[in-house]
Amino acid sequence: MARWLTVVPGANGAEHGVLTHGGHRVRLDLPKGHLCGQDAVDLRFALEGLAAVEDSLLPLQKLTSFLRHGRFTSRLCRGDTAVVRGLVLLQVRDGLVQGASQRDLAAVLFGTARVAAEWNGASDSLRSRVRRLARNAQAMARGGYRQLLGGGQGDRKAPSTGAGLDPWGPGANGT
Repeated sequence: MARWLTVVPGANGAEHGVLTHGGHRVRLDLPKGHLCGQDAVDLRFALEGLAAVEDSLLPLQKLTSFLRHGRFTSRLCRGDTAVVRGLVLLQVRDGLVQGASQRDLAAVLFGTARVAAEWNGASDSLRSRVRRLARNAQAMARGGYRQLLGGGQGDRKAPSTGAGLDPWGPGANGT
C-alpha cells in the first residue's frame, strides 16, 4: 500500500494521507500518530453527526475495497470522473496558453499513434473532441471552474459559449 500512499504532515502533529490508484483516491486524516513506519497507528473511523453519515461512508467503502482487492472498484468511484475531466481541462488550458495547436493537444491527450491514424481520417471525431475540450477549457478559465467545483454560477461577466463543462461532450464516453 505504501507505493500508492502520499503522506503530508499537518498542523499540531496531525498527518494527512492520500491513497491514489488508477486515477481514484481516498483521503486519510490522522489527528494523532503516523500512517507509515514502525509506530504506525491502527486506523479507526469516526462518524460525527447523522447528517454526514452517507458522505462519510463512501471514503470508508473505498478504503476497504482497496485493501480487499488491491484497487478501487469502479462502482464506488463514479464521482472521481469529474476530477479527471477537470484535470484534463486544466491540461488543455495550459497547452493553449503555451501556444499548442489542437493537433499538439490531441497528441498529448490521446497519443501520437492515434493522432497519426485518425487526425485526417474519414471521421473528424477526434478533432471535434479536441475542439470541444479547447472550448470548455476556455470557458472554465473565464470563470466556469466555479461550476466545475460546484461553487457557483461562474463568472457573470464572461460571455456564454453555450458549452457545458463536460470535456467529453454530450454522449461521449470519455475514452
